[in-house]
Amino acid sequence: MEKDTQKEMTFFEKFEEASWEFTYGSDKDMERNIVQVGLTALFYIDECWRPEKREALASAVERFIDEFGDKLKWGFIDDINKPEKFVKGDKLSRMKRLADLEDDSADLLWSSEFYLDFVGDYQINAFSPAGWYEHVHRRVSYVCFFLPAKELHEKKNVFEKLVLDFCTLLQPIHGIAGLGTQQLYDDNMYQFIECDIARHFNGLDVTAHVTDRGLRDGIRSINWYTILSDEWVNKIGGEVYLKQQFENDNIYLLPYQGGLVIKAGEWPELGWVERDPYPKLYVKVNHVLKPIRTPSFKSFHLGSISGEIRLDERLTKEWQERFDAEGEKLSVAPEKDRSNNS
Repeated sequence: MEKDTQKEMTFFEKFEEASWEFTYGSDKDMERNIVQVGLTALFYIDECWRPEKREALASAVERFIDEFGDKLKWGFIDDINKPEKFVKGDKLSRMKRLADLEDDSADLLWSSEFYLDFVGDYQINAFSPAGWYEHVHRRVSYVCFFLPAKELHEKKNVFEKLVLDFCTLLQPIHGIAGLGTQQLYDDNMYQFIECDIARHFNGLDVTAHVTDRGLRDGIRSINWYTILSDEWVNKIGGEVYLKQQFENDNIYLLPYQGGLVIKAGEWPELGWVERDPYPKLYVKVNHVLKPIRTPSFKSFHLGSISGEIRLDERLTKEWQERFDAEGEKLSVAPEKDRSNNS
């Protein structure tokens, strides 16, 4: 039998081949994008209106700026109608402005693009509802950052370290990091594009800035890195149980003070539906964590403008369950074993 000498494609070759499927230039400037895919990280936080949590939020933003501040050009703190030039040296001013908001709502964005019309390759944004609003409506806060996939070329460990540092600082309820959609701050007009990308690439996170109260009831999905607070680690059966489930796989548990991060493999996966829709490590993590997935999450997107398909409540639920059928084929420890390791 003739030996198959075809070389397996690297992550970067796969990403480059697929990039034309998920990169959308602006009609205002085709050199800039309105939707794209890259590295994303999304952290959900409880009671971020508290002073110590706002301080942690400010510290996390500055941690990102320490690493990638030279790329940032423009953004705002609190008032989107008052954009400003980014000045890396204004650290104390930025932190004080967040603190001065006290328990009112906080909204910020810093981007490598000058305008909201284009998505930045390097970007960090966050939103924290006012204390009274969170108390009444039970919404959560979030912090999200974008990086280009090329950062994994020589700084693969930087991304992982950044995710773990954010976890330590923010103490998130849960979170997700890996490949995901990168969209505009005001993404309503192009949500149908994000929907199309999500339906063709199972491995990509949908980084819609949704703060639904259902996020208090469990995680919304998994990715290359899946972040769990100690509360959710204990609810799934404990760290020992997780080690048992993943001991024969290329899946790693990365503890931090307050929780752990589950890393599914050495490289992120696209989950390109027409090529490899069910990356086995993602399927395995999804199957193990399915019991703590939120059952009540609403839709990622708003209603259609002119009948185009968006991630409404039904399609959002289908996206959450995209790995379930394959996961049912896996063999896992009996339910009774979990209680022995909590």
